[in-house]
Order: sequence, then structure tokens, then C-alpha cells
Amino acid sequence: MDFRMNALKSRRGFLLTVSVLLIVIFALFFSQQFLQKSEGLSKAGSQVKGLERTAYSAELLSLEAAKIIGTRASITSGSESGTAEVTVSDSFPCGKNIQKLSEFRQIAEGDFAGLTNSEISADFSRLLDGKSELIFSNGLYFECSYAPSGQHAEIYSVNDASVPERIEITMDSNGSMNDVNAWQWDPSGDLEVSIDYTDSTIAVRASGRIDSSEQSVYSFNYSGGSIRIIAGEIGGRKGSVKIEKDNGLELDSSLSIKAILPSEGLFESHFDSEITVKQLGFEKTSRLRPLGS
Repeated sequence: MDFRMNALKSRRGFLLTVSVLLIVIFALFFSQQFLQKSEGLSKAGSQVKGLERTAYSAELLSLEAAKIIGTRASITSGSESGTAEVTVSDSFPCGKNIQKLSEFRQIAEGDFAGLTNSEISADFSRLLDGKSELIFSNGLYFECSYAPSGQHAEIYSVNDASVPERIEITMDSNGSMNDVNAWQWDPSGDLEVSIDYTDSTIAVRASGRIDSSEQSVYSFNYSGGSIRIIAGEIGGRKGSVKIEKDNGLELDSSLSIKAILPSEGLFESHFDSEITVKQLGFEKTSRLRPLGS
């Protein structure tokens, strides 16, 4: 009974926090817009303001949804010409808060829509099916599986031209590892990998090359199971990296994956989800973009 009461209080607290945050932000926004208005605004000017408000609503809701998801991503030019560096950071296991998007959607489409006199549609269905995907416009993907039956984080490319040449994996765990089963490095391999692992008792630093067309497994073993870093060919895709854990292993870690890959320019990323706002006769659809992008 105490657990149910605490869970109910937690849910109410989450809903109240999000509701108050959105109300305060929009109260400030519309107050500012009201003060800036003048009687001499032209019809064209009013239309621009209406479009700006609609876009602002969509972008604000998308940002708040991204905060709930928690995944961070950045794309920068690489140190070498013709390359880019993609860094994705998350917790591991990932996707811990994604189910809260259901509550957020109810608030957005209900109270928030009523407050702003708008129609809102938040499509989070492809994030709430046990697996979320962060899609990069060059063919790179970051996949987070948070289903109880199998939790993993994976980065891979569906475009041969954007297969990573180097991958750096950093993990900081609250566990206590017993031993390591390392993979065999291949000095002539075409995929460079570095591993930087730290937990409450030990640190592991390793780097080298492996064959991107073969599968290599690096295992960190605990008393309750293992975390495995799988690199190489996964699901028919070369140059992939997957971090997975045994079911039942209770462990929390921070995870960062940096991929250095060929690129002639920078590109964008978004989650497989979107929010549409209809307001003041205007309509704006905004994709959910990760924090830090």
C-alpha cells in the first residue's frame, strides 16, 4: 500500500511540475508579446506573430519532451578533413523515463492545449514500444532498447558511406566488477575502438583495432551477470557497437559513445517522433530533437 501511495504521489508530483512549468513559461511569453504589441501592427505583422507563437509552442513542447527522454547528442567537425564526430550520451540502461511521455502527452493535448487555445497532437508511439531510435540524416542510428526482456544501446549505420572508422566508449558504473573477458585485437583491423570503463573498484582502459566485418565481444562480469560490448558486424551492419546487459542484473551506469566517421559536412538528428500544434489559424509540426543538438 505504501508503494502504491508513493507511486501515486510521484505521478502527481511529475504532472504538477510539468503543468506549472508550462503555464509559467507561456504566461511570461504571452505577457511579453502583449507588451510588445502596438495598435499600428499591420495584418502581415500579426500573421508573422501568429506563426511565431505556433512555432514557439511546438518547439517548447518538443524541448520538454526531449528533457524527459534524456538522451544528449552532438555533431561536430572532426579533427581530420572530411570527417565528423558524433557523441551520444545517455544512462545505461537507457530509456528509464521514456514511459513518462504518456503523461506528458496527456498534459500537452489536454491542459496545455486548453490554456493556449490550440489543438495539439503528440505522436510518441514509436518511442513507447520498448525501443527508441535517434535518427541521423546521414544514415547513422542510435537505438535504445529498454524493454525488460532485453536492454541495450546500439549505434550503427544503414549507409555504407557513414560507417564509423573509430568508436570511443566511456562507461562509469556504480557496480563492482569481478573480472573481464577481453576480445582479441587485430592490428590490421579497419575499426579502431577505445574502451574507458570505471566502477566503484576498478578502471579498465583499452584501445586497438578490430575487423569491422566480424563480431568481437568484450565482457565485464559481476556477481549478478555481465555487461557486454559487442563491436563489428551486428545484424549485417559493419562497424556497429552494441552495449547490452543480462536480464536481472541491477546496475546503473553513465554511457557515452563517440563515433568518428566520414562526412563532407555536418548533418542533423531527431527522434522518431513529432508534435503538431494548430493555433491561431496556423499549424506547425516539430520533430523531437535530442538535448545538446
